[in-house]
Amino acid sequence: MDGRINDNLIEVEQKEVKSRKTAFIAFVLLIIFALTIYYVRTEVLLIVDVVGDSMNETLQSGDRLVANMKATPKRGDIIVFKRIEEKINANGEIQAYEKVLI
Repeated sequence: MDGRINDNLIEVEQKEVKSRKTAFIAFVLLIIFALTIYYVRTEVLLIVDVVGDSMNETLQSGDRLVANMKATPKRGDIIVFKRIEEKINANGEIQAYEKVLI
C-alpha cells in the first residue's frame, strides 16, 4: 500500500514540475513577444497624422500613415522625418520639441 502512495506522490510531483516548466516557458515567450512588439513600435514603425494640405491630391489633412523607419526610400516614396524645433516661451526659456514632417 505504501508503494502505491509513494508512486502517486512522485507522479503528482512530476506533474507539478512539468506544469511549472510550462508556465515558465509561457512567461518567457510572453516577455519576448512584448519586447519584440515594443522594439517594432519604437524603432521600426512610426505612426503619424497628416496635418495641412501641401500634398492635397495624395494625402488629406487628418490621414494617418504608418512609416517604416528602417526602409531605404525609393523614387516616388513619401518620406517622413522628425525635425527639432525651438521656441522661446514667455519666460525667455528655449523649448525644443520634435515635429514630424510629411
